[in-house]
Amino acid sequence: MLQAIGRIIDRIIDGFAWLGGFMLCSIIFMASFESIVRYLGYPTSWTLELTEYALIYSVFLGISYAEKYGDHIRVDFFIDLLTRKTKKYVEIFNYICIILFIIPMTYYGFKLWFKSFTTGVLSPTPLRVPLFWIQLIFPIGMALMFVKILLKFISLFRVR
Repeated sequence: MLQAIGRIIDRIIDGFAWLGGFMLCSIIFMASFESIVRYLGYPTSWTLELTEYALIYSVFLGISYAEKYGDHIRVDFFIDLLTRKTKKYVEIFNYICIILFIIPMTYYGFKLWFKSFTTGVLSPTPLRVPLFWIQLIFPIGMALMFVKILLKFISLFRVR
């Protein structure tokens, strides 16, 4: 059962990673487009704002993918010096710290999103984008990372 859930989560994470990659490509396209039209004397008012939103989305779409492959920043030099048993305890402690960080971040992210959704707050920019669309990716990305970390944490106790 746990493996089936893990496979589903991994597919979602992979889909988010592809979407995050698309966001990064769109940032490159929008920045290049803005450079060209600004050089021609026709600057736009939307590219900066959309590239900022795409950057936010690409980060939170990619954090679970980085966790899936262990690509977050960590100090492996000191961990590699430890014994296998000690490494496992350090990893357990690490996952507990991450979980204790992610839970309030996810909670307050949803709280912020819900407040923006119910009040209809708009961005103070020319595009006037409803901010709940921008803020939604934060709790979703954090929640997905929480599930991935929790599955990894549980697997530490299942593997001998």
